[in-house]
Amino acid sequence: MTGLEIKEKLKRCGFTQSEIAVKLGVSPQTFNAYLKVDDIKTGLLENIATAIGQDISFFYPNICNKNNSASVNGNGNSVVSGEHNKLEVSKCQDELEAAMREIQYLKNIINEKNKRLEEKDKHLADKERLINVLMNK
Repeated sequence: MTGLEIKEKLKRCGFTQSEIAVKLGVSPQTFNAYLKVDDIKTGLLENIATAIGQDISFFYPNICNKNNSASVNGNGNSVVSGEHNKLEVSKCQDELEAAMREIQYLKNIINEKNKRLEEKDKHLADKERLINVLMNK
């Protein structure tokens, strides 16, 4: 998103650059300089959104759909994404730990196989040297 797009969106919504600059604690000139770029940094967008009392999705209406957002409910042990999808955090944690153990196990197998391949390569090189010695006699 460009600085020009940000300026236009803020203007359409009735915000002045001076008003936002004051809320951000910078001069209007500095704020204007922030917006003279082709690609606004996300951190700046977050700060502007906070200053105008909006969520960052204010700048991304086509990407951020409030109906599909994820939220944490209750004691934080479940994550709800969409209307009917509920994941238990503890179950996800257990599955993650099991997957990490399996990954480590498979890495160990790969390392062992690599060691065997190195040994076979050395053995093959020794055999090739022996063949060359015997052929030169």
